[in-house]
Amino acid sequence: MDNLNKIKLARKLIEDGKKFHYISNGKKRIYNTICKTKELVKDKDKLLDIGGHPHLGHGYSFEEYIKILCDVEYNWVNRDKLDLRTKTLPYDTETFDIVISHETIEHFWLLKRGGMLSWDGVINFWNECYRVLKRGGVFYLSTRNRVSPLAINHIFRNKPIQVAPSMLNRCGHVREFSPSDLQDIAIHTNLFLDNTIYSQSSIPISLQKYIDKQTLAMEKFLGKKFLQEETYDSLHFISKKS
Repeated sequence: MDNLNKIKLARKLIEDGKKFHYISNGKKRIYNTICKTKELVKDKDKLLDIGGHPHLGHGYSFEEYIKILCDVEYNWVNRDKLDLRTKTLPYDTETFDIVISHETIEHFWLLKRGGMLSWDGVINFWNECYRVLKRGGVFYLSTRNRVSPLAINHIFRNKPIQVAPSMLNRCGHVREFSPSDLQDIAIHTNLFLDNTIYSQSSIPISLQKYIDKQTLAMEKFLGKKFLQEETYDSLHFISKKS
């Protein structure tokens, strides 16, 4: 199957999953990340997907999405297997050629006594990703962009500054990330310091036109332009293990 037909099949698989809440709201994000993963991997690479899963009764499969475009050995870990906020990954040091984690890091916060939000779970995840990655291997994560115009727009509706604010009737993101947050983690841990961070839109074109108009208005109000990594709702972080 040539690349064009693989891309068409990947789009169809994701589109067919839109009856599920996560896929309906995230199909463009999923497609964007598997296309970027294809650019980053080599054939037969050993890949670890933190937060992904095969079917397991969910009705959709990240393994299937990735394998449509990427010829890799797919491995996965998610919260059904272990709590990576406090546990170590069940793999030896320097096992994988690429570690990916999409829409997951924002779920790794821990609470301390008195309700204080702790970075410890996020740092444990970051350290473990570095540990199991081979020298020269690629670490690639994506998350929602807390400083994008789409997130800031929530202010005008009396909601938290996040792309997907937490709600009382469902699990939500305690706190989403900004580009500077990811840089701070890299500096604090001294891991993945040589990195690339960029933003990408994952919303429909029709809505993006509306957001673009709001972005111009926000820039005029703030007196500055948004940086590329601040502009869109999906935030991507890519680094190699030195």
